[in-house]
Amino acid sequence: EPTINPSRQSVVTLRNHQCDAYVTPYQMRATGNFRAWEERDPHNQRLVAIHWWAQVTEGHRVIWMDGRLHPPAWAPHTFRGFSTGKFVGTSLVVSTTHLKQGWLPRNGTPESDQATVTEFFVRHGDHLTNTTVVTDPVYLTEPQFRSNDYYRAPVDHGTWLYACDDS
Repeated sequence: EPTINPSRQSVVTLRNHQCDAYVTPYQMRATGNFRAWEERDPHNQRLVAIHWWAQVTEGHRVIWMDGRLHPPAWAPHTFRGFSTGKFVGTSLVVSTTHLKQGWLPRNGTPESDQATVTEFFVRHGDHLTNTTVVTDPVYLTEPQFRSNDYYRAPVDHGTWLYACDDS
């Protein structure tokens, strides 16, 4: 179990940092609900992207499925990063680059803007398993593996707004 970074713990207690966005690997471990939907080309119905919405910090992530390349190293970095995906057997394999510096748990191990993430999404009926592998040459001496299992809610709970006032 990683130790808590005292300086980071102090930062997240400040009001103007309590609503900070999470980087993608931590967002997948955050509390709250997720919603996913497909974007298809209206002319040929090919899958263009999978959109992933996280309730906490209202994180909208796009996983590009159309074969596009990742941008150059100097392109902007975001909390969600730039993700591309492809289906390998029954798994959706997602590669993410261009992440901002963040924290793997909200008040612990930092993540540099050089980190990359590989994820595996596997659906089993109403269950979705997400395995995340974070590689970071700055803060990690070996890849970090984490896995979560999600269960599909049969009805929309209607509480999608993230009530956070960071002013």
